[in-house]
Amino acid sequence: MENPKLELAAKRHREAEAVLKAAREDLRTEALEALRAGADPSEVGRVSGLSRADVRKLRKEAGS
Repeated sequence: MENPKLELAAKRHREAEAVLKAAREDLRTEALEALRAGADPSEVGRVSGLSRADVRKLRKEAGS
């Protein structure tokens, strides 16, 4: 089936998913570094938008 509009939409969607995945990884890395540097977990959660549960997991990983 040839449908250039559908193919373009699918390509754009795949690209957006890749960008989102990279952004999530960056956010996790920066939140982890902030916690390791002594940042307040509540502030990390507020700024990052991560859930309390996610921040708790990162705190354990950070050793804090």
